[in-house]
Amino acid sequence: MRRLIRAHVGIAESPEAADDSSFRKPDLQAIADELDVNSGTVAAEATIPSSFSVVTASHGLYVQRQRPDDDWKYSVVAFDQDLTQRWQVDTESQIGRSLEPTENGVLYTVDGELAELGSETGDTRWAVSGWANSPRSPDVLPGGAIYAGSDPMKRISSAGEVQHTLPTGVAGDVVAAPATGNVYVEDNKHIYRVDPTTGERRWSYASPAEGYTNIASLPGEAVVATRGNTGVTVLDVVDGATGTRKGEVKLDRGFSEATAVGDLLIVASHGRIGGYDISTVL
Repeated sequence: MRRLIRAHVGIAESPEAADDSSFRKPDLQAIADELDVNSGTVAAEATIPSSFSVVTASHGLYVQRQRPDDDWKYSVVAFDQDLTQRWQVDTESQIGRSLEPTENGVLYTVDGELAELGSETGDTRWAVSGWANSPRSPDVLPGGAIYAGSDPMKRISSAGEVQHTLPTGVAGDVVAAPATGNVYVEDNKHIYRVDPTTGERRWSYASPAEGYTNIASLPGEAVVATRGNTGVTVLDVVDGATGTRKGEVKLDRGFSEATAVGDLLIVASHGRIGGYDISTVL
């Protein structure tokens, strides 16, 4: 049975005034729901410390949250499947970025550097630097290749070796077509197809309206980009082989994220999640 993890924040204790100029920080907690993607029903639920990012993998659950000793910096924390804390790594990062699980641990970014933390101890397995600012949240493709950074965006092997750099201006969310391995990048205004071996750009497609917020790969060598995250969501469907527009789908609710899971397109935004039959999109 296919599962999907959703996290949302609650307040375990309300702030209380300490004096005229300060108040005690609320004890925030996150509720992690495990959803059956076929029905959307909650299969399991657990309370974890409030976090900026929550990801799950076969080797554990990982959260990024504010450091207990410094509200301006973040920690990466690993939990076992029973939510027993395994380790905590306090970072110097002042920017919250989404975590990304790998086969051997979890990726995080800080101060111009991308690093992989090992699943067992949280020790740094490798690190790649060379960006002026903290690189954007990484994407891990089937086979383990990693895309991270922004101008330049780099393709990095699962061992931390830089394989190539993408052309200037080509940076954003990255997905790959499962059947062909073709790689697609969305940068808010365009969709690009890049060569997975060299990083060269093969084609580009410009958004006809407001900027994109997400991209997903669909069966049959197609990609879908999400735009408009309030009121109505528009999904632009593009032929992955040629970059030509195949059509658009409008959803009557606001969503900003999309991902393909089997024969379903899962869409989500703040407080909302839904599943649509992919055949209705294609």
